[in-house]
Amino acid sequence: MPAARPLHPPFVKLPRMLRSTMPANIAITTTINASDACILASADMLHQITMNLGTNACLAMKPRGGELAFKLDLSDSGEHVVLTVNDTGPGVPEDIQHRIFEPFFTTRDAGEGTGLGLAIVHKLVTELGGSIRVDSRPDVGTVFTLTFRTTPAAVAISGAVSSYTTTPETTQSPAAYRVMVVDDEELVLATIRMTLQREGFYVIEHASAAPALRHLQDTSKTTIDLLISDQTMPGMTGIELATQVRATLPQLPILLASGNLSETERKQIQLLGNVVPLDKPFSRNMLLSAIDAIRSVRTPL
Repeated sequence: MPAARPLHPPFVKLPRMLRSTMPANIAITTTINASDACILASADMLHQITMNLGTNACLAMKPRGGELAFKLDLSDSGEHVVLTVNDTGPGVPEDIQHRIFEPFFTTRDAGEGTGLGLAIVHKLVTELGGSIRVDSRPDVGTVFTLTFRTTPAAVAISGAVSSYTTTPETTQSPAAYRVMVVDDEELVLATIRMTLQREGFYVIEHASAAPALRHLQDTSKTTIDLLISDQTMPGMTGIELATQVRATLPQLPILLASGNLSETERKQIQLLGNVVPLDKPFSRNMLLSAIDAIRSVRTPL
């Protein structure tokens, strides 16, 4: 349930969580000057905001290293809490700073991030009624400043904001269109899930192909109307997953997302039948339009 939560708890585990995946030449510090400040949010929203900002900063400082500083302050009036995230990376060029919150926009090489982290942060901050701004200078670093209105700790308002807690199956109306999403990138899963849930879809998600395949082959599980899968995943590609699914579910529509399908792979997709490629990067409208197109085609039983 969304409730009034202090902002500082996510910082307790943050350095350790970031350290597990980031180089040792990046120093991570936290300064908390507003330990009692609360905002109306779910725990998952706060986790996503802090982790995405931290991961984005650490990736910017690879491979030369640097310093990442989180600081939490209370405004003079006490009505707002301010979170600043400061890194000593290469900075963001001024001519593209206005684009950094766009979904799938990234300046990094392939495999170095999805371009979704900052888009998710912006979305969540907006949902919470807060603001976010960026100040960046080349070869000096980048500072993100997030401002939220505080709320009394005793307040708990059900339904005031959306909860983004990740669960294997999200409760929706039984009559809703049922979509399974398979992707090994947590941020991609979260973005697609939030997009589909806002449209009233029943969403089931898996972080890899193997459990998704077992789910689809289990007749006691929820019937799926559409499978959305990434192509490039460890263990089993999207095409390999679609090929195995076809053995038991020959009519299941499949939306296959990829940033670089070869001609051979496109031919494989055509042979599978009822599989639609979705080229990355794709926008929310492109995703929903592809689903609408699939739903409009009635496949004979």
